Amino acid sequence: MLLKELYDLYERLCASGENLPRPGMSVQNISYRIIIRPSGELVRIEDAREPEVVIKKSKKGVTEKTEMRMRTMLVPGESKPSGSGVNPCFLWDNPAYLLGCRELKDRAPEYFEGTRRKHLELEQEIDSPAYSAVCRFLEQWNPELCPAYIPTPDIYKGNGVFMLEGATRCVHEDSKVVEWWQANGEKRWRASGKKDKEIPQGLCLVTGKMSPIAALHSPSIKGVIGAQSMGAKLVSFNLSAFESYGKEQSDNAPVSEYATTAYCNALNYLMSRDSCRARLGDATVVFWTDAPQKDTADEMEMLIAGGLDADRVEAMDSELAAQVALKLQDIAHGKNVLDIGASSVRFFILGLSPNAARLSVRFYLTGTMGDFVRNLQQHYAALSLQRRGGKFNDSEIITPYMILRETARDAKEIPPLLGGALMRSILQNQPYPDAIALAVFRRFRADHNVNYNRCAFLKAWLSRKSSTYNVRPMLDETNVNPGYVLGRLFSILCRTQEDALPNVNRTVRDAFYASASASPRSVFPRILKTYNHHLAKMEGGRRVNREKLMQSVMGLITAFPAHLNLEQQGLFALGFYHQTQSFYTSSKQEN
Repeated sequence: MLLKELYDLYERLCASGENLPRPGMSVQNISYRIIIRPSGELVRIEDAREPEVVIKKSKKGVTEKTEMRMRTMLVPGESKPSGSGVNPCFLWDNPAYLLGCRELKDRAPEYFEGTRRKHLELEQEIDSPAYSAVCRFLEQWNPELCPAYIPTPDIYKGNGVFMLEGATRCVHEDSKVVEWWQANGEKRWRASGKKDKEIPQGLCLVTGKMSPIAALHSPSIKGVIGAQSMGAKLVSFNLSAFESYGKEQSDNAPVSEYATTAYCNALNYLMSRDSCRARLGDATVVFWTDAPQKDTADEMEMLIAGGLDADRVEAMDSELAAQVALKLQDIAHGKNVLDIGASSVRFFILGLSPNAARLSVRFYLTGTMGDFVRNLQQHYAALSLQRRGGKFNDSEIITPYMILRETARDAKEIPPLLGGALMRSILQNQPYPDAIALAVFRRFRADHNVNYNRCAFLKAWLSRKSSTYNVRPMLDETNVNPGYVLGRLFSILCRTQEDALPNVNRTVRDAFYASASASPRSVFPRILKTYNHHLAKMEGGRRVNREKLMQSVMGLITAFPAHLNLEQQGLFALGFYHQTQSFYTSSKQEN
């Protein structure tokens, strides 16, 4: 069960010393601090962001740029709920609530008034000098002064906190404020100005214990590509069509408040770490293990990251990243990289896609690290193919995203369901989806680009589809399959034209690849008529060798089929690729 595994992850992380939010707390992006005196007088509004060096790779090279990154901070309360109502947060919020900035929201004065009222109502209960200073500030602050104090408009994008002049901690970190909040403060803040609603008790589906049931699962999950920046819900019931037996909201799937906080914060923790997150099509993929020791867990998580996107591991400048990169090379070469204990460690891979204010689970896969490494080795073995040299710089390790990228003209057009199907094929050693092969064939017809990544996938797709389609990584002159032989023949015809007419505008490949791979009988007789004209323009030994090669391939063909099915079209592409690469590879290199 997904929620139970995330709950267990939260407990392990807290036990290992990770500073994850406890119930009633959340991690927020802070971009500014409001510095005040004990009297409430404003000293300044300072930028709380941190400089970060961002390395960007492009065709022109590697460039470094310093950008300002928001500071993450543990604050009381959860993320601001959606809706048009006034929902101030306790001692932190955006400038519309804390300062009343009209530049951010038209209703900013109303928001500021709500913040002032709720904080002043609780001043006597909290009994903290630091908190009283905030109350004095809220009493005397004039929102019209915002433009004069805001150092840069960029801070409008984040939240702010209060800090006393000369202090080292923010007001919400004051001992008396923390003590009040942990005792009963969260309930008092939520109930301020409202009728206190009793929280129902129920059997939690995650812990199996009778506990207060959460009406809404919070905090919201942030970091999913394409989802709302304020976060989205993994579990929610917002319409009567999703409810049953008259139950409202999350009573339909009762989870305790503590378990809700635990699994949401564990998922946000994974989303915040580059080593535990990757992108696959429209899905954001997170992964983790149940290794008891943090160092072991980090290494295994980076190993999974490398299996999904090897470039991400290479970009991580650390000794561990270098070790993981070497292990990935060993996995690609079929070597065992795990000891007996590590092989039994379980892994979890979760794919999430945005769906309005909610999240869709594209796939959820589990297994042991031993299974992961074995299946990844078999996946790489199925993809093994002779790489192109020179300017192409083909990668030895083809990642799942590189395969999906070959199915569409643009990354945004990748079909959303292909990522989960591909991951199941890789991690469970199942046949690859026919839908991906169909998408690759469509790209062949559109751009005639028979490249390394596409052909490597087609080879893997055919090898798992049936043992009769076992194709070698390089040219196999003994393969007499009609599709493979016709692909070789088409490559010879294309190469002969290129040698005879090097600057021709429209090549045989551009004009006839799609039809030749699907309906050979209607195309090849026409192309063969031009072959002799092209051959006549070649001279010396090249002409003789080309004619010998042509005759050896033609000798394998008894008749041109009227049509080729999908599997034969895949073999056609591989035959074309292999024969084309053989023109650029010496026999010594091929051996």
